[in-house]
Amino acid sequence: MGRDTTQATYQVIVIGAGYAGVSALHAASTYLRPNEKMLVVDQRPGWGGNWREQYDFVRLHQPYEHFTAFDQDWSLDQPRTYLAKRDEVVDHLRDLGERVRGNQALETLFGHRYVGHRDAEGGQLIATLVSEDGVKREVRTKRLIKATGYNVQEKAPLRFTSNAVQSLTPAELARGPIETNARYFVVGSGKTAMDTVLYLRRTVPNAKVTLIAGRGAMFVNRDRAFPSDRMGRYFGGKTFVELTLDFATRWDGQNHAELMREALREGSLISPLAEPHSCQLGLLSEAERTNVMDTVENVLPGRLVDVQDRASNAVIIMENGAEYIAGSPSKDPIIFIACTDNLDAFEPEPLLRDEGRVLAPQSPLLFTGPSATFLTHAWFLGKLDTLAPRLKRPPTFGNGSSEDKSALLAGASLVLLHNTLLLQDVLPSELFLKDKSNVISWFPVHRRLLMNLAMKRHRKRIQHQAATLLPGHHYPETKSQRASSSKVHIRAIAANGLSFRARCANLGAADTGIILLHGFPQTSAAWEPVLNAVAEQGTPVVAFDQRGYSAGARPGRVDDYRTENLVEDVMAIADAAGFERFHLAGHDWGAAVAWYTALQYPERLLSLAALSVPHPVAFADAVENDPEQQEGSRYFQFFRQRHLPELLFGSFDMAFLRNFLSDLPGHQVEDYCRVLSEDGALTATLNWYRAMDMRPRLLDPNIKTPVLFVRGKDDKELRHAGVVRQRPFMPEDYRELELDADHWLLERCRDRILSELMDHWARSEEDRALYPRATSKSRG
Repeated sequence: MGRDTTQATYQVIVIGAGYAGVSALHAASTYLRPNEKMLVVDQRPGWGGNWREQYDFVRLHQPYEHFTAFDQDWSLDQPRTYLAKRDEVVDHLRDLGERVRGNQALETLFGHRYVGHRDAEGGQLIATLVSEDGVKREVRTKRLIKATGYNVQEKAPLRFTSNAVQSLTPAELARGPIETNARYFVVGSGKTAMDTVLYLRRTVPNAKVTLIAGRGAMFVNRDRAFPSDRMGRYFGGKTFVELTLDFATRWDGQNHAELMREALREGSLISPLAEPHSCQLGLLSEAERTNVMDTVENVLPGRLVDVQDRASNAVIIMENGAEYIAGSPSKDPIIFIACTDNLDAFEPEPLLRDEGRVLAPQSPLLFTGPSATFLTHAWFLGKLDTLAPRLKRPPTFGNGSSEDKSALLAGASLVLLHNTLLLQDVLPSELFLKDKSNVISWFPVHRRLLMNLAMKRHRKRIQHQAATLLPGHHYPETKSQRASSSKVHIRAIAANGLSFRARCANLGAADTGIILLHGFPQTSAAWEPVLNAVAEQGTPVVAFDQRGYSAGARPGRVDDYRTENLVEDVMAIADAAGFERFHLAGHDWGAAVAWYTALQYPERLLSLAALSVPHPVAFADAVENDPEQQEGSRYFQFFRQRHLPELLFGSFDMAFLRNFLSDLPGHQVEDYCRVLSEDGALTATLNWYRAMDMRPRLLDPNIKTPVLFVRGKDDKELRHAGVVRQRPFMPEDYRELELDADHWLLERCRDRILSELMDHWARSEEDRALYPRATSKSRG
């Protein structure tokens, strides 16, 4: 295998150029600047995904306008009821991709398989792609979307013992030539089978067709779901939402067959078969059903096992032991067409992984395009991290699925409504109003309003049903999510007369531990990767939302946020956690508090790690005398003003703050914005700046604790001058690192920071004998 080691860098890579891929691409592009690069990768030679490989006579089952990426119109000029053909669908998907290219720095890499990814410096990923001729290519990206949808594959012909019959796929049938005097056996009763029967009706005069129906499929009645006349759209029909609501709210886990029979009787579901047993959400019109019934001569219920040659006849062998004579191949050609499921059951993967940098939208909304659209929006808006564990996974409906396919419609209806309501809770309502792929947009405004009201009215019932009937239908968690849920817990810690929200693990396991301090405008969530790694080792650790960030620790005076109060909070947390001595690490403002704590309580500290912010005396000297640091600290004066900073950060659902933090993990940004939107939180956290001593004077500025200091060389707010000025105050055990990153070290260099901290803490533990043993009494 060859290798191309050129590493281009992208803001987003989308794997997949089909319906899911172009939907994710459109959603992601709305959050990027025009010059930010995107890449689409697909193993096929162009846009279109699996539609490129489908049989020639395949058509959409829903009206074509609803098969699109979010709000995008088709270039096709056809009546609203038109069912687009394969080539028209491929053209539309190509058109959707090229529209993004017209507004965005978009590149495509077709004929390449995605085979995996790995971490890279600066919080990036390196994706590995392999071309058809085996050349490996590696590309860098900040975000990766695996939008391959259901990854439908073309079916192979069925294999039989008989050598006298022909076995074809629908694609092979379409390529012809057509045998006009053949006996056709269509194996299957779903969407592909209906397409094939209708194709034979159009192309073979007086076609002799037998349907081998398996369990027998039923379909949503397209005439009722998409009524073509004005009166039907305004007042008639039974919308897809109404049908799914009926199944979702009335299903008790056992009565799905009864519900389907009732829907068949009243016409919401239809089938050309006398006794159908399953529904996979395909659509069929009443005219199509009539044409299928007029074309099919015989229906054989059950599952086909084999076709054997006996004397002069071909004999069909069924799974239940029944046998049927197909005919004599010597008289008329006998052709079997494989129309069974062309979806293979696949194991779901986590919706998010790699600290939120990889999204696999899959199908929480059943249909891959809308799923990719809305999950991508939630991802970029920082909503998906907390939402993903609550989303339900649809029942598996591919080949190899062990789930009861007869319950598919009920289970899928429940999942669709449950997940839609969750997404409506966190996404802007205008996204749903503009979505043209949503089938309710077929109807006028008053019908849409009634459908939405019905969903919300049944909300509690839907939630109860989902929790009761689908308890295990969750997407899998990543290793770090499992570690976080099992090891790290959020709890309140009473300390220094206040109550702090803290992320903790293994407290009580030892009288030493680790305390982690966050900066502005973050919370303790910034330390999650470090927390999870430390928790896995069994080490006691605490990262707490500091004064102003915790709702129970939000005093009202500016002086309450002076440094001495912040230091006392740290020591009170250490006492509450049972730490006689502890390692202390801080980033940004957390680093500043850590420096002061180390100066005041050196006997309690095992080590100090400061990220980004240097020693307070050295930093104050740089602010006073270094032009670059003066420029970097100019924002201090704005933050120290009254009211204006709160107005900037708090307006329009914290739009400025969300944009400022847009490159950080979404679930963390959501945590930061949620905390800062609490009553009084913005003013309290900005009071740190208003209370800060711009010219600290310390009796003894020398640090007596082992120190690790890390700075990003591209940090525009904290320049190098302060680092140089702090060196005379450092102990003999002092390590200084400058990384290829900006201010957000915990996010950009996660693995490197974790490795350096672990090494620093381990070395400091070895040197504990250098320091006198102390207890909490040392504070007084």
